[in-house]
Amino acid sequence: IITPGTGFVRDGMTASAAANHTFQHLGAYAAKYALCLVTEEAYCDEKSPLWGSKPVVLAHDELFFQVPKATMGAAGKRICELMRHALKTFCPDIDVPEPEPAYCSYWYKRAILVKDEAGNPVPWVPVDEAGAPIEWAP
Repeated sequence: IITPGTGFVRDGMTASAAANHTFQHLGAYAAKYALCLVTEEAYCDEKSPLWGSKPVVLAHDELFFQVPKATMGAAGKRICELMRHALKTFCPDIDVPEPEPAYCSYWYKRAILVKDEAGNPVPWVPVDEAGAPIEWAP
């Protein structure tokens, strides 16, 4: 298979691997490119809101970064901008929704964007049925 847009050549696959490749290849390239863009700003651009952030994990279509609390709102917005740019670079024909950041002290798949009364992002904390915070324990 030669993938249009990247020129990536892949051979010797099973049928299911070939089907998966054509389905997810460009999205995987976009995720890796987004990681590169965000990491470059975090380490090389002192004027970026990402300055001082550190990459932690790239899991499929999610980037996990440690960001300073003082700049977390601007950093989350910038990460979303760069992720959208990366996806449009490899998949220009796809209508890309705006990504939305979630701010957490630890990863949780169902984390959502939470804001305080002034509209500033605050770290999301999971709660039980009664609304009490669930404490994380290793």
